[in-house]
Amino acid sequence: MVRLRKAWFNDKSKMTVSKVNVLVFLSIAFLVVSILIFSELFQRQRLVLSAAEEDALWASYQLDREALKLNNALMLLEHDINVDKIEEARLRFDILYSRINLIKQGQLGSLFSRIPDSEKLLFEIESELQFMDPLLFDDDDIFSDTAISDLIEQSSLLLKRTENIVFEILSIRSTDKVQHRNESIDLFVTLSTLLAVLTITIMFIIYMLFKQLKEVRLSYKKSQDMTIELENAVDYAQKALKIKTEFVSTMSHEMRTPMNAIIGFSHLILADDIPAETRSKTKKIQKAANNLLSLINSILDFEKIESGKIHVEKDLYDLDSVLEFVYHINEEEAKRKNLHFTVSRDFSMSSTFMGDPFRLQQILINLVSNAIKFTQTGFVYVKVCLKDDKLVFEVADSGIGIQENANVFEAFHQADNSTSRIYGGTGLGLSISQKLVALMGGAIDYESTLSVGTRFFVSIPYGVDTDEAEVAGKSVAYEETHFNQISVMKDDNNIIKQLEDMHCHGFCLLEDSHLVGVFKANVISLEYLRKEIEPNKEMSESYLDNVIVLHGDGTFHANGKMTGLLTPKNILRYIDVSLLEMSQKNTRVEVFDTAQIPDITAQTDVLKGRSESSTKGKVTTQQKDLIRKEELRKVTAPFLAKIIDLENSLMNGEADSEMAIHYILAEYPKECDRALLQSALLDIEEYEFDSAVLKIEKYRKTLVI
Repeated sequence: MVRLRKAWFNDKSKMTVSKVNVLVFLSIAFLVVSILIFSELFQRQRLVLSAAEEDALWASYQLDREALKLNNALMLLEHDINVDKIEEARLRFDILYSRINLIKQGQLGSLFSRIPDSEKLLFEIESELQFMDPLLFDDDDIFSDTAISDLIEQSSLLLKRTENIVFEILSIRSTDKVQHRNESIDLFVTLSTLLAVLTITIMFIIYMLFKQLKEVRLSYKKSQDMTIELENAVDYAQKALKIKTEFVSTMSHEMRTPMNAIIGFSHLILADDIPAETRSKTKKIQKAANNLLSLINSILDFEKIESGKIHVEKDLYDLDSVLEFVYHINEEEAKRKNLHFTVSRDFSMSSTFMGDPFRLQQILINLVSNAIKFTQTGFVYVKVCLKDDKLVFEVADSGIGIQENANVFEAFHQADNSTSRIYGGTGLGLSISQKLVALMGGAIDYESTLSVGTRFFVSIPYGVDTDEAEVAGKSVAYEETHFNQISVMKDDNNIIKQLEDMHCHGFCLLEDSHLVGVFKANVISLEYLRKEIEPNKEMSESYLDNVIVLHGDGTFHANGKMTGLLTPKNILRYIDVSLLEMSQKNTRVEVFDTAQIPDITAQTDVLKGRSESSTKGKVTTQQKDLIRKEELRKVTAPFLAKIIDLENSLMNGEADSEMAIHYILAEYPKECDRALLQSALLDIEEYEFDSAVLKIEKYRKTLVI
């Protein structure tokens, strides 16, 4: 409603301003025309009072006057001829002659030419003067009566012609004055009309300005009312946002509590010897609970990002551990869909970086899970390298692709409704990833072709703290000597190319497969396994005891494990070195591993110095169905003698009692200081408690599950 009012006022104000602008334009136009008309009147008035015309009129009077004086002088000479009178007549003749020459030149000549038959008239006057000249200027100074009579007759004719000139010039002058007067009257009428219109226009402008001023006052009053409404709306929105934040935070925590119990008890049920039908249903319950937990965490993260409560940490972390975590989280789903899933990195780069490992894990998990979700056949891979002082992650798939101009980073966005129905999801993953990448000072982009696949690129700034890395265990870079106990078959071109692409060197090339027993581990490709090893049963039985098959389907083949995790840390695991000794290079201790417990993978955090937004403990869902409670208790007993359970519910306690674990229930992290703890058991995704425990110096080496 406020927007509609504002738009209405804006439209009305624009219309008023437009009208005023039109009137102002018209006023200026009228004013310009009025000035032009006034200028024309002034010019015409100057023509009426022209000095040249006045001079021409005066010259015609003088010409007539001199002709009259010459005629009078000649008539006086007729009665009494003497020298003085003759000289007087001659003087008048000279003056008259000069007047004729003056009229013929300059502006007077141009004005005189307007007289009808002016050339003929001037010719006759000049002829008469030429006739009188020899008679009047006789050298003998003796005038006969006949000569004087002829002079008087010619002067009389000359006088008539000069009188005609005066009359004609007066006539022309009168005609011009009448014409100028009529034109001036027309211009005055036009000017008066324009001035009247201009006056009316100015009055309209004044009226419109007063009207606009009134509307401005009204608009100002209404804008004040709208400001009050907006302030109330903002207050309401802030209160609603606060309520929503508290609700989401509370509900997410309260909803995660029963989810933890459901997931935990489902693990215990699957650990028992139960019927196949019950096992299948329990797995469905477990999967649904995990999906719901993931949804809750996504909504909570999105709300935290929107409210600015998430901060990026700067901690030392092991990149291989991050990639391993991402791989194991998504390995099961990729295996279920028979996808070629690999996670690899450039072996020549450092393994230790400064940054926020937990948020990096979250970004990669979102991208990889999306890639697996929208890929039915083919591959999904993750590659990591350094480029232009940035850590670059490439996540590619052979899935359905993304439509052009699709806003995939919009919250709750799906390709279309059918995509949402077919593949599920909330559409928050990419939006959260984009915002987290931005918080880390990086960039995210993608390339996609429909029905071919998609590639996402994430580049984030990184830092390598060499001093701290040495203190943490000198895990900065893997040298070639680390791999000199691993062999590669010389004719296995696929694996050689793959290792070279990762800048992995130091392997021993073998020509004879019977020499593999000399080495701790042997790396082969899936193609080489199927083509060279499997057909030879005798060779297969002996060869696969210490073989690593680099392939991403996550399946097992005899004693050789196929793995798509192509990192130095993962490959070095297969060398005959105690996993415990390797993990002692880090601040945290990795307790469980495939080498120790073949049928269970317990993912523990080996990241140093975690904080609220950079860590979480995990007990993964990849436990094998055949593990018994007794076997699990036997393995975990040395590590779980005393546990603090950081939760506000007894549900975890019920699960712990099934494993005969002594635990302490604590509602707040500060209660960890009550006793010397060997382990801490947390809710799944309980980041805050996990971080708080690790911030206590004496529990830095505590195992967090």
